Parts: sequence; C-alpha cells; structure tokens
Amino acid sequence: MEQLQGLLERVRQGKLADGDLLVIEKLIVLDIKIFSLLKKKKTTLKALRELVFVEKTTQATDEETKKAAEAESKKEKEKKPPAPGHGRIAAEKYTGAKRVHCTDEELKIGAACPDKYCTGHLQDYSRDYAPFIRLEGQPPIGATLYEQEIFRCSACERCFTAKLPARVPPEKYSPSADATIVLYRYGYFVPFNRLANIQKSYGVPLPASVQWQRAESVANCLLPVFLYLQLIAARGETMYQDDTKCRILRPLPPISDKRTGLFTTGLVIEYGEWKIALYTSGRKHAGENAAELLAKRPKEMAPINKMSDGSNMNNSPKMAANLLNCLAHARGKFKKIEGTFTEACRHVIEKIAEVYDFDEQTRKMTKEQRLDFHKQNSLPIMEKLRQWMVEQFEKKAVEPNDALGCAFDYFLDRFTELTQFTRIAGAPLDNNVCEQILRLVVLHRNNSLFYRNDMGAFVGDICMSLISSCRLNHIDPYQYLIAIIENARAVRAKPENWTPWNYALNLQKELKAVAASP
Repeated sequence: MEQLQGLLERVRQGKLADGDLLVIEKLIVLDIKIFSLLKKKKTTLKALRELVFVEKTTQATDEETKKAAEAESKKEKEKKPPAPGHGRIAAEKYTGAKRVHCTDEELKIGAACPDKYCTGHLQDYSRDYAPFIRLEGQPPIGATLYEQEIFRCSACERCFTAKLPARVPPEKYSPSADATIVLYRYGYFVPFNRLANIQKSYGVPLPASVQWQRAESVANCLLPVFLYLQLIAARGETMYQDDTKCRILRPLPPISDKRTGLFTTGLVIEYGEWKIALYTSGRKHAGENAAELLAKRPKEMAPINKMSDGSNMNNSPKMAANLLNCLAHARGKFKKIEGTFTEACRHVIEKIAEVYDFDEQTRKMTKEQRLDFHKQNSLPIMEKLRQWMVEQFEKKAVEPNDALGCAFDYFLDRFTELTQFTRIAGAPLDNNVCEQILRLVVLHRNNSLFYRNDMGAFVGDICMSLISSCRLNHIDPYQYLIAIIENARAVRAKPENWTPWNYALNLQKELKAVAASP
C-alpha cells in the first residue's frame, strides 16, 4: 500500500520514476481482469482474493494462463443444462396455438415516433414480432354450429339449404375429433363416461356410446398398420416381454379348466433403429403370445434375443430364441428384503450398481465394443458375486428356504440368462422398456376398471399399440392418428408406407399427388 501511495503522488505531480509505467500497466491489466470476473454470475470472494493477492512466485506464465482459460472454457461447456421446469415457456413451444398477426396503421416504417417528446421516426427491427400468449378455456372436443339458410320450392316442395363454407366437409366428426377421443381414452386413460361429463359441462355433449363408435372406427383405420407391425416385429433383433392382469366382463370361454385368468401382454421389439410396441389382451400368457408372434419369423433368420423376467409364463412354450433375464428384476428381490437382511442385500445391490455404471459408459460404443467392455469389467463382478453366494450356502450362513436363500437361488439358477449381455452383442441388461409400456396398461385399468368384452379389449390393444409405438420413437401420436384417419384408404392399400416413423414422408407424397391431380 505504501508503494501504491507513492506511485499515486508521483502520478499527480507528473514525475514518474523508472519502473512506474510497468506497475501502471499491471494495475490496468488487473482492473480488466477484475471487471471481467465481476461480470460472471457466480463470482466468489475467494476468486477475487486469489486474483488480487496472488504471490509473484505462484503467478502463471502466459502459456499456463492460456491453458487454464481453455480448461475453464471446456468446463463451462460440459456443465449440465438447467433442470426443466424453470423460467418461462418460449412462444415457439406453443405449436398448437392459433396464430393471429397483429398490425397497426399508425406503426409503419418511416412514421413518426408515437412518443410526443421524441422527434425520431420508426424503422425496421431485428425481431419480426413481439409474442403474446393468451390461454383460453375450451372443451377437449369443440364444436361449431353452422346455421344454413333453408328454402322450399312452392311447386315441387323440395328444400334447398345454403352451402357450407369452403373447406368444411359435410361430416359431423372431423379427424381431429376422432384422434382426440382415442388419445384421451387410450393415451391418457380418461374413461368415456368421464369425458362425456366434461363435454357436457362445456355445453358440447358427446355421449360415451358415441365415443366408443368413433374409437372403433379409428381402430378399423389403424388395423392394417397394427397387423403390418406384427409382421416386421417378428423380424426384430431383440424382444422385451411381460404381462399384467386384465379385466374383461364378458370374455370368451377359458382355454381349459386350469386357465381362468385374463392378461394383457406387452411386447417391445427393436426393429433396426425403431421400436415397436404391441399389446395383446386375453387368456394367453406372455410366452404364448410371444411364440405366436415369432411363428411369423423366417426360419433362415438367427434366433431373436428375448428379454423377460424369470417367470415360466414368459418362457413357455419353448421357442427358438436367446433367453435373457432381467437384471433389475433380480435386484428387486434383494431390494424387497433389504430391511431384514441388510448387509447381504446391500452387498448384492452395490455390485449390481457397479455393472449398471459400466453399462452407462457404453452408451456411445458400438455393439461389439460394448460386448468386449462388459466382458472385461462386468463379467468378473458377476462371477465373484455368484461365487460369494455359493460360499454362503456352503458355509450355511444363509438358510436355503428363507427369503434371502430364495433370492440367492433365483440369481444362481438364472445366472447364464442374467449375464447374456457379456456373451451376446447388443443384449440389454433389463426389461425396463417393457415395464414402462405395461405401466400404461395399469393406469388404464385403474381408471377404467375393465373392458366390457373381447372386442373392446382388441380395440384398446390396437390403439394403445400405435400410440405407444409413436411415443417410443418420439413421434407425436395426435398428428399420426389424424394422418391415418384422413388417409384410411391409402393406409389399407399400403400399410408399410404408414408406420409411425415413415408416415410423414408418404403424407407429403399424397398431398403432392392431390395437388397435381386435375
């Protein structure tokens, strides 16, 4: 501080000594650094102290400073994006909003500034418009009442009505209305009666019986695509399967006296880069429904990788497939009894967590690289875990018939199926993707309680299969349903052109063909 005070006096007197210019230069550089540091949002007092009171012996060279700046820049880029749900929603996100362009006769290029105290004039701005979003209440399915004037001839007594506006077809239910009914019922699981009450409260009646008729007609449009997806699903590389309970009030008679249950099977098939979701409700278990699907698989193709839990219902009857079992399901057996057998269960859970950590590192690897990585890192962990369980039984540290012993038996009996990801390229670790689509079935059952008959269940399977397939492939199911309904005839002629992942391209072709026709 004494040196700085002396420098200040010499500057005021205009008598600079040797070396003062160098000190002044360093002070200006320091001032610039402090200013740039303060501009950052997350500047700490520690960072300021390190910048001001850094010792000469620890000062970095220009090259070291450059490297530190590059490292800091790289660190900034690698920062995780902010969590969703914070801040305002951008106007571009309101893709379904009706757009109204606002103009003002007084506001135009060259006009005087509206501020009476300003003498300037208006000019073009970098932004095209200032967005303003206004949200309004409306029923899920709206209605427009067209009052057509009507006249009757005095001679022939025929009645004549005025024409509807251009581009308004004489059909009561538009494709968007049908798509909304199906999406509310089988995509968001709002029962028909509940939606009918909502519509009635808005003054747009839509009885439950009418909703069912519209849903049935949409399922009829989707049926060709549903059947085609079954054909190509049989050619898939990996199949995920499981089932859950289903309620049908008036089902078909049971297959046998021993089979009285009702189930909804969920299948997810990886077909190239796409995923196909298929639902089947009825008397059959997941294994039987999977066998029916794989019966359509060409015999010359290699066996499919079939992922499920260890239940016999998922693997019977036997079929030509590489059986894989869900590692998350095996982990869940230890998670359930963790409170009773804490030490042993935590050991197993921690080891399985290490395997999942290794799998997370393989996200950007090829299938072959991923297989080699798991062989080197995950397989030794699983082998040691198996050996540890065998030793626990040999030492009689675990009772074979208690909950922990049963969990050990499940793991040891299915060890080969649980570790197929270390032998088969591209084999998954768990069945979570199938559990996710089955969760939708559970939500549907909790809201709607039951299907009335097998026909209702079949309609639900078709609609839910196409909606879930769209979601798995990040495609808007609402727009897809509208496209299928509007082009039902073309869909029935060539369903292969109207799968969720290629319908947009063929829709453009249809529109061009219509525009070119006389």
